[in-house]
Amino acid sequence: MMHFRLGPVTAKTAAKIAALAALIALGIVVSVMWLRPEPPNVPVEANDKSRPDAYKFTGAGSCGSVNCHGGVSPRPNERVKLNEYSTWIVEDKHAKAYQVLFNEPSKRMAKILKLDKPETSAKCLDCHATNVATDMRTRS
Repeated sequence: MMHFRLGPVTAKTAAKIAALAALIALGIVVSVMWLRPEPPNVPVEANDKSRPDAYKFTGAGSCGSVNCHGGVSPRPNERVKLNEYSTWIVEDKHAKAYQVLFNEPSKRMAKILKLDKPETSAKCLDCHATNVATDMRTRS
C-alpha cells in the first residue's frame, strides 16, 4: 500500500489546482451544451400566436383601461401597481413627446434639417413616437 505525504500547499500549487478545476468545469459546461438536443424543426403556421411576427402593435392606450394599467390609485402590496399608465400620462413629459412635433420650434427644426412635417418625418417620429411599421400596427 502506498502512502503519500502532503506537505503545505504552496501558492503555485493552489493556482495549478484552481486552473485545473476551472478547466474541468468548462469542459463539463461545453459538453452539456454540445450534447443538448435541438428543438424539433416543425413548420409554423402564419397565424400562430407563438411567433413574434404574428403580433401587432396596439399602443399604450390599449393597456390604459382601469382594469389594466390605468387605475387611478396604486394597488397596495402588489409589485405591479396597475396605475402605471395613469402616472405616465399625467406626470411624465415623454407622454407629450408626439404633441410637441406640432409646435413652432419643431416646425423650425424640421425646416433647418430640410425635413417634411415633423409629425410625419421618420427622423422625428423615431424619437418622439413609437414609429412602428404600418403593417405591424393594429387598432386597440
